[in-house]
Amino acid sequence: MSLSDVIDLAGATNSSFLFDFGFGINASMMGCTNRTMITTTISPMVNDPTYVSYRIIVDVYLVGVLCVMGFIGNALSIAVLYRDHEKKNTTNWLLQTLAVVDTLYLVTCFFIQTLSTIRDYTEWLPTMREIFSHMMPYIWVVASIAQTITVWTVMLVTIDRYIAVCMPLQTHLRSLERAKIAVVIVCLLAILYNIPRFFEREVVVQEQGCIAKTIQLKKTAFRKNRVYFLVYKTIMYFMFRTIGPLLTLIILNVKLILALKEMRRKHKDLTKGSKHRENITFMLVIVVTVFVICEIPDLILRILVNLHEFKAVELDINKLRYVNVMTNMLLTVNSSINFLIYCLVGKKFRRILLDMYACNARPRDSNMEVSETEPLTTRTNIITKNGTTTASKDGDVCL
Repeated sequence: MSLSDVIDLAGATNSSFLFDFGFGINASMMGCTNRTMITTTISPMVNDPTYVSYRIIVDVYLVGVLCVMGFIGNALSIAVLYRDHEKKNTTNWLLQTLAVVDTLYLVTCFFIQTLSTIRDYTEWLPTMREIFSHMMPYIWVVASIAQTITVWTVMLVTIDRYIAVCMPLQTHLRSLERAKIAVVIVCLLAILYNIPRFFEREVVVQEQGCIAKTIQLKKTAFRKNRVYFLVYKTIMYFMFRTIGPLLTLIILNVKLILALKEMRRKHKDLTKGSKHRENITFMLVIVVTVFVICEIPDLILRILVNLHEFKAVELDINKLRYVNVMTNMLLTVNSSINFLIYCLVGKKFRRILLDMYACNARPRDSNMEVSETEPLTTRTNIITKNGTTTASKDGDVCL
């Protein structure tokens, strides 16, 4: 395989997904009266029935289900975290932000993996091919922006928890206002960082009278520039999107784990507040650990492809495509699994979720009146019904 072929295969290297299977798409529309036929050619692997079946099973069925579950899970996460009486806590707010960004990334996954596979390897949605060809350059950029924000937001959450646990005298750094400013800065930097990607692809439409119409998604001369590939898509990507953030997360996560062990050793009889803080820290350690596990296979594959491109190692790119499908699915898992982690590990999260379900399942009484008082330290919600007054546990009330 020539070097130019390798570059084509690695065209999306350092994007949100390693191989851009739509890079060489040719969507041909034939006929000019009542009938339109669209054909698509994307990869030599399209003639491999095993690979086609593999893509459909993983990208359509598994990734499709993961995306739907992720949409529901992230929406529930936002709802539960918003109902928490500590919703103005920086960790709480950052986790809500992470759920929003994960949802955006899952939307792009659904387009790039599920719908793209349906378009390229099935005849289920033939009319989608032309529209998809025009959308793909922008969907790839949005996916890259969402992935960048996700990585950097996880870093913000980890740094926030590290300050809370390992730097208790610096808790003034954890104000909600600072957290919001940090998220705004992260979003702006992520957009700026990914602006060059808007100029990597172009849609070329060639019309031949009313006989045929060909739509091609091609790499631009800007994308083919070797300096651009080396500096932006290799060095900067590994520095700001993968190796740099992952090393930071691993180091901070190890320190948090050691801090948790030390807390348990010194304070065997923890107060309720201490147990709650420890549970939050442990939950975030699990979130970050899962994040790193899901990201590392993709990082290893990217490194191998870059080494192959510069002839440092020889690889079978077609075999790597099978691996790439799985690493892409792990990225989808990463953005759809946090709700499950919160439910399994987060005691307070689980309790609020059950309270929400109980409130929705309980019939409402028109004679029920709800009043709330907000003391400085704890919130007490008082429910008065038929002359009986009760206080809800831990300040949680279903409105």
